[in-house]
Amino acid sequence: MAKRRAKATRSGGLKAGRTVIAFGAGLVLLLAATDWAVGRWQQGLVQARKDYRARLDRLAFHAVRTGIEDIRHQPDGRYRVRLIVQNAFDEPLYVMMPTVEAFIQVGPQWSEIPVTEPAEERVEGSVVRLVGERTADRLLTLERADYTESIPGYAHLKMTLESIVSPEQNPQEEVGERKEDLVLYLKDYRWANDRRRHPGRPTFGEKPDFIPLRAWTLVPRPQPAGTP
Repeated sequence: MAKRRAKATRSGGLKAGRTVIAFGAGLVLLLAATDWAVGRWQQGLVQARKDYRARLDRLAFHAVRTGIEDIRHQPDGRYRVRLIVQNAFDEPLYVMMPTVEAFIQVGPQWSEIPVTEPAEERVEGSVVRLVGERTADRLLTLERADYTESIPGYAHLKMTLESIVSPEQNPQEEVGERKEDLVLYLKDYRWANDRRRHPGRPTFGEKPDFIPLRAWTLVPRPQPAGTP
């Protein structure tokens, strides 16, 4: 009887040991599988963030195009600048209408000059759904007369446009940032009758109001039917 009891005890101990080992092995496998799943999930989050960042950069640096359509001298002496903001892609996007700063070259440095929005137009900083293109007007003032005059009768200007871009109207994540400098020469109407500042031909009135120093990044507009 005692031998049978001892044998049963040893058998029960072995079974219990096997159960503990099996449970431990299962727990190790479960922890390993959980760790692998968490790792894959984290990798997915990192990759999704990289993909989203790449999409934002693509929208900010390739989809959004900016430039100057026209500059007109106003009776009050200021200049009305018509800016263009384009979406070069087929997919719609949301863009904050750019904030604009302007600078005039004085010697080796840039000196800021006033830029305001016309009273009838208050769009700076507003977020719009951009399909095709939009225009935005700004008024700038040439206050300084001691600027660097590389071309007689013209001031050397830089207009800095800053905006944010997103594929969503109310983004829950980060947004793309776009900053671009538009550099040009602007005709100074204060010296229209000063022949010493613009000698030779063409005369002051025949000269263009502004001269871009490089082509804008705008995409070509579709031509109306029948246009050669």
